[in-house]
Amino acid sequence: MNTYKTTVFGSIFIIIISTWGAIEASFSPTAFIPLVIAVLLLLCSKGVKQENKIIAHVAVLLALLCFLGLFMALKGTLDRNNLTGTYRVISMIIASGIILVSYINSFIQARRKE
Repeated sequence: MNTYKTTVFGSIFIIIISTWGAIEASFSPTAFIPLVIAVLLLLCSKGVKQENKIIAHVAVLLALLCFLGLFMALKGTLDRNNLTGTYRVISMIIASGIILVSYINSFIQARRKE
């Protein structure tokens, strides 16, 4: 799967899961952070498809921010013994990790072509 498709599918997945979490958390402002990052990633996907290097670097930064930031959310769900929340956060960590790996592979392949 190419980076564009990975970004689109992963972002949509994170949007859906984080919306579910925000609703369950009574619309806590921090629950919207992964949602906002995923929307920004989705907006970057067109530039990624057109192989715009600047947008691709912004997108990988957003994916990294989402990936790392979700570990704080994971800690919170574990502290609250919220099993459903823990599964949600782990699934978003996996999705953002897949997006991140996709970008890293894309950057490696682009470097080999040069």
